[in-house]
Amino acid sequence: MKHGFAIVDEKTVVLEEARVSITDLSFVYGPGIYETLKLRSGILYFLDEHFERLRKSAEIIGIAIDPSDEELRNRIHTLVDINRIRDANIRVVVLDDRKRGSRMYMFAEKIQNSRAQFQGFVNSRAVNKR
Repeated sequence: MKHGFAIVDEKTVVLEEARVSITDLSFVYGPGIYETLKLRSGILYFLDEHFERLRKSAEIIGIAIDPSDEELRNRIHTLVDINRIRDANIRVVVLDDRKRGSRMYMFAEKIQNSRAQFQGFVNSRAVNKR
């Protein structure tokens, strides 16, 4: 279930109002990148690694990401706080419109039974390493 608020660039908006027009060139033709972050029991995992990968991907395809890592961190924490979530997947999407620059969208998808899902993931990784 997607949760109630999103962040578009630096603005907090009601999720249902966060839109990308089908005529928006960044959506139709522009390159884009994304990262999916894991929030489990209120802890964001591997945040620095996600930021590094997001920036490397942006550099490879020529997208500018203006906010600093600290600003990205603040936006993500704002998203977590306003949605009052402790277990979710957080999607960060950056689309590029060569005329207007990049647009950043963040939203959270709350998950159920995250402890069991996470333990299953950990167990599957342990099995795959043998």
